Amino acid sequence: ISHEGIIIPTSPMSEEEVALPDPSLFPKENILTSKQFPDSYSPIEDYMAYYQNPSVDQVFFPIIIEQKELMKYARENDGSPNSIISSVLFKALARIYKDRNDINQLSASIACNYRADVGCPNTYRDMVRMLRVRYTKDMEGWPIEKLSTITRGSMYLQTQPEISRETY
Repeated sequence: ISHEGIIIPTSPMSEEEVALPDPSLFPKENILTSKQFPDSYSPIEDYMAYYQNPSVDQVFFPIIIEQKELMKYARENDGSPNSIISSVLFKALARIYKDRNDINQLSASIACNYRADVGCPNTYRDMVRMLRVRYTKDMEGWPIEKLSTITRGSMYLQTQPEISRETY
């Protein structure tokens, strides 16, 4: 650590930064619910296939969303940025896949950092799991606000510390 108190590349890592969870210290609690949707289609599969073998028939568009406007919309509609974006993307994908009879459900995956749940909030270690949200074809006509509520509820149920402890 430099004389100004700044951590530099040669600084040793603190115990807190390299900490590993101790499962023996986890409280024994029952999980309220766990979401798994093995029959849901996740469009990331298309992207990964393209990424591994690029072809000219696939087009991807960057999406730019003003943070201030997104936060305002989320606040006004009792949503979160994750739930609003997931809902909007579902509606877009439902239109793209509307003629695919083999796709009855679409899944969104939202990353959840669970370091604090397992007692290591400052560790450098990758402790991320995915929250899964399932959308069905009949939800396509629902307003964003309703989809966002469903999304937030599903995310909330899956952010229980008990699930993080079981995951670890």
